[in-house]
Amino acid sequence: MSDMGSTSTPLYKDIFFLIKKQINDSVTVCRFNQVCHTANTCCNVKTLPNGKRHGQWNNYYENRQLESEGTYRDGNKHGHCKYYYKNGQLEIEGTYRDGKRHGQWKEYYENGNLKSEGTYTDDKRHGQWKDYYSKGGHLIFEESYRDGKLHGMLKYYYKNGQLDSDETYHDDNKHGPCKYYYENGNLKSEGTYRDGNKHGIWKNYYENGQLRSEKTYRDGTKHDQWKFTI
Repeated sequence: MSDMGSTSTPLYKDIFFLIKKQINDSVTVCRFNQVCHTANTCCNVKTLPNGKRHGQWNNYYENRQLESEGTYRDGNKHGHCKYYYKNGQLEIEGTYRDGKRHGQWKEYYENGNLKSEGTYTDDKRHGQWKDYYSKGGHLIFEESYRDGKLHGMLKYYYKNGQLDSDETYHDDNKHGPCKYYYENGNLKSEGTYRDGNKHGIWKNYYENGQLRSEKTYRDGTKHDQWKFTI
């Protein structure tokens, strides 16, 4: 470590997590009497000569409860990070790569139950993502992404765990077969989308499973005679 009394500029400006005293409401001083950051930020970040952060970084709520923690590399968030509720419960955790979300990310409810989980690639959602109800751990939906766009299956669920809908997407547009269900599990409607529009034969059912109507669409508009069952 360079001599703290020296007037020469060291390669790194060392800032230490251990805070010895607080000057006022917005400025803190580390054990070497160097001005740190705001009263809600403590760190052992090394500031490079170009002013970029480098190293561990922690943020705190007004009550001194840890709010977030992570790491910087050459001015960008890099590595695993965590964000917390005021009660200390983990809220979000994931990994950055050169300032972009990359890899597995998870979000939690304040009661500690898992809220959502999925993967980022270069700050874009990619692959399967899942969201959960706050109680019981049942799925709200599961969906697939490709380069930040919905691509593949998307399924929604009722609170009782029963499937609500099963849709297919291509580059953020509904495209392909889709099915929708009543809460009792019986099929409500089924058909096909093409580029976001209903296309082809669509069937609708009563809650008891009986066919209610049969309709034909072409690029989202009515085509041919529609059939209804009473």
